[in-house]
Amino acid sequence: MTKLTLPVYVSTNDKHTECLKVFTELYRKFWKGQEFNVLGYAPTEVGDMGTFHSMGKQGSVKEWSTDLLKFFGKTGDDYFIYGTEDSAFFDHTDTGWINRLTEIIKKNPTIGRINLVNPCDREGSTIDNNPHYKADLYQNHGDWDLYKLTKDSNYAITAQMSIWNKKFFLDYCQPNYSPWDFELNGSSRWAENQDFSVLLVYGEKYPISKVEAYASTRGWENKEAWIDLISPSLREEIKL
Repeated sequence: MTKLTLPVYVSTNDKHTECLKVFTELYRKFWKGQEFNVLGYAPTEVGDMGTFHSMGKQGSVKEWSTDLLKFFGKTGDDYFIYGTEDSAFFDHTDTGWINRLTEIIKKNPTIGRINLVNPCDREGSTIDNNPHYKADLYQNHGDWDLYKLTKDSNYAITAQMSIWNKKFFLDYCQPNYSPWDFELNGSSRWAENQDFSVLLVYGEKYPISKVEAYASTRGWENKEAWIDLISPSLREEIKL
């Protein structure tokens, strides 16, 4: 498997330990040989492929963005892959494809983010009728395309796994934001400014194959896509 040219970061919190365990086990299965970094609070075992970085003592949900700003503000990475721990992977990540997209974003400093997962994962949703993303074709790459979001998109800023230009992330991850503030308030502000472009992959498959596995208000989700892919011991531990 091609080695990634960018570091991978995933954020978590002390209430989502079981969710992080699902993420970690499926990451090891489908991102073979690719190290990752976990940004959290109370130190947690993340296996030999992962490195845990404590951001200190966990505060209120409104401190979520402040802690991430402090961390990413100190890193030397101008570009990175970032998402949250509620993802469950169900197929192998195409690291060569991600490296190609990395070359695209590095060559154009006005690109702020490239979405790496399916933006139309709801049944019946396409790029033309998607309720959250309004986009125009940006580049054709044969069996997949890059689309550029317009100001009418609701989620130009999202915690979906993406390649991020650090400057874009730091500009739109304002202090004292919850994850929902980050997405909604950040997207509204981006629509007014559009100082960076936001791209998404659209096609028959995607660089990262995942579903959302957990929601704070609903619990475990989309189990049919990932429950048989985790170990029996983990299924027993999380009572599934």
